Amino acid sequence: MRAIEAQDDEKVLGLVALLEQENPTPRPARSGLVSGTWRLIWSQQSENASPLQKWGTKQTKNYQIVDAEQGTLENVVDLGITQVRAQATCEALSDVRTDVNIGGAGLYTGPVRVPLGVKGTGYVDWLYLDESLRITRGSKGSLFVHIRDFDARV
Repeated sequence: MRAIEAQDDEKVLGLVALLEQENPTPRPARSGLVSGTWRLIWSQQSENASPLQKWGTKQTKNYQIVDAEQGTLENVVDLGITQVRAQATCEALSDVRTDVNIGGAGLYTGPVRVPLGVKGTGYVDWLYLDESLRITRGSKGSLFVHIRDFDARV
């Protein structure tokens, strides 16, 4: 966590490589640990990541709510009175890969929803997963570090 707080990307990448070798969850994509509310604490975006993804990962309140049993997930960027939300289906394709199909997104302010033209497919590879930390790599090469957030109100 100190490397993330210090914004030392090189050190974070080194730690990610070490953690990947020590993943305590042998079949992370099929694990019950996947479900829950996860807060993004660090990411490294690939050049071909979508503009919305690049913008969203720079926001301080960025969450992913996963219900693996139902096969759904929602990305939420909380901007205070406004939220950007993207809904998707998800399904484990193998022990380490989850398919993600983004069905839509919107800008929400109270009861008002403004649709955003966001749809797409991809996957995430699970590099590390335990009760409180997860590290994944997206199909376009972006790297994500999330922590479980039991107190999030999204």
